[in-house]
Amino acid sequence: MNNKVKVTGKDKKVLILEHIGEDFFSCPVYRDQNKLLWKDIDLGESKEPNLYSVGDNEFDGDPAFPLRKDVEYIMINKKLKEDVMDKEYIKVNLPLDEQGYKDGNGEGVWVIVDQDVFKQHKSDYCGGKFTGTIANDSLYYPSLQYGSTVVFTMKGKNRPVAIYGDFLDSLTVITKEQKDKLIEEILEYQGSRKE
Repeated sequence: MNNKVKVTGKDKKVLILEHIGEDFFSCPVYRDQNKLLWKDIDLGESKEPNLYSVGDNEFDGDPAFPLRKDVEYIMINKKLKEDVMDKEYIKVNLPLDEQGYKDGNGEGVWVIVDQDVFKQHKSDYCGGKFTGTIANDSLYYPSLQYGSTVVFTMKGKNRPVAIYGDFLDSLTVITKEQKDKLIEEILEYQGSRKE
């Protein structure tokens, strides 16, 4: 699998990391698309994981070397901090453009919200401006990662959508080609897991 994405004129390696559990010392353990293991030595307590390769690629092996700073990664099923586990979660779409916003389409991300926002969502409320905390990294907007604030509006019976006009349009978004490449890599990865 070619795990590179064109980012600002350069090819960069992108790891797709899936949370697979915690080791004996409570370090979140992730597996990449090459079946190599990585550990968050900060125990999932920091906004960004402090990832290290794992000696002998054993689940309970010792952390070996830090992930190079030039390697980008995408988290799947990221380990959540305990302080957000009692909150409610809703799915919010992140549109790529204004038309996606109008249509309510986009990348679905889990957003942590308080009880009042959750109740309005469940009552099919339409309109308003709400905020929540993203619970997984965005693929469309690289700067929107776990712990980032997202601003969204309710769409009644449809999924809430992040506001494009004064929120998303100010962020860096991937190109259509990058989106297609990421989807291809994720599908390849999911196919390799079945083998």
